Amino acid sequence: MQRVTPWALLCVAACVPAVSTATPIFFPTSDRYYDYDQSPVCWPAALDMARFPSFVDSSGVTWVGHLATVTSSEEDDFLTTTFGQDGWLAGADLDRDGAWTWEAGDEVGQVFWDNGKTVIYVNWCPGAPSGDPAAICLLKLGSQENGEWDAVDAVDVHGFYVEYVPDPASGVEGTIEATSWGAIKNLFW
Repeated sequence: MQRVTPWALLCVAACVPAVSTATPIFFPTSDRYYDYDQSPVCWPAALDMARFPSFVDSSGVTWVGHLATVTSSEEDDFLTTTFGQDGWLAGADLDRDGAWTWEAGDEVGQVFWDNGKTVIYVNWCPGAPSGDPAAICLLKLGSQENGEWDAVDAVDVHGFYVEYVPDPASGVEGTIEATSWGAIKNLFW
């Protein structure tokens, strides 16, 4: 029997202050900034909370956040060596069993793993994803586990990775998509 937990009830503890590095760190290969927020939250709360941070860089461009997506080994290695912490990424197995998609940023809706086949880039730890029906959200493991990924229950609590893109209103090329939070809520209510 598949276990479905109403996330909203279990994520009430997500209303904690954000605790991130002082300044997001620029990664030239992706032309993005990244940060790690150590607030212990469940995946849906991380997906929501990552949309709120923003900052203005030295050239006056406003950057807005979303839960990070990882589409290359270079980007994955950067997060591991720079932050080295367990943390939520924007990947989830929500719409079609076994099809993992990005749920935030420019890649929202993009399948990156489809029933055992890599579509974009993955860094699963051995045995992941396990097929456990509760393990539907993507956790990047810290540097002690070589930054590999694991599929875990959405109500587990961890810090999370924030990726920053130029705010479309700033007139700089780059976009940010709305997350599929509405779709997530519809799964449970």
